Amino acid sequence: METKELMVGDWVTFKDCQYENPMPIKIIAIGFQADGENDCLVQIVGDKGCDIITIDDEIVGIPLTAEILEKNGFRDIGDHWYDDAADYYELEVEAYSDSIWRVIYHNTEFNIGDERVFVSHIHELQHALRLFGIKREIEL
Repeated sequence: METKELMVGDWVTFKDCQYENPMPIKIIAIGFQADGENDCLVQIVGDKGCDIITIDDEIVGIPLTAEILEKNGFRDIGDHWYDDAADYYELEVEAYSDSIWRVIYHNTEFNIGDERVFVSHIHELQHALRLFGIKREIEL
């Protein structure tokens, strides 16, 4: 993974614990040190302070799961999860394949056509939400 694939606020983890008991790492700042463009200031869940780590092949995305969607207020309707928390948009996440989710956004205020993106990791969902202008913190 490269820092150009990440944004401040993204959740990632270490490769060796990606699927079982991921240790969530939140990106606090990117390019934190002047000489290290892949260095990031991060907060590892459970720690009170921050650490500086290098984003490399050992840092990977945390797979998006139904449990994460439910924890973040999405309503489960079969293999579709809806977030209708705001008055001006509808957001739907549906299982597309074993590890890929389709995120569908519809702006009801301006009746803009649906936007669709495919994601498989939490940080990709975070990017999609930002792209759609939805200000929401994902909780793990």
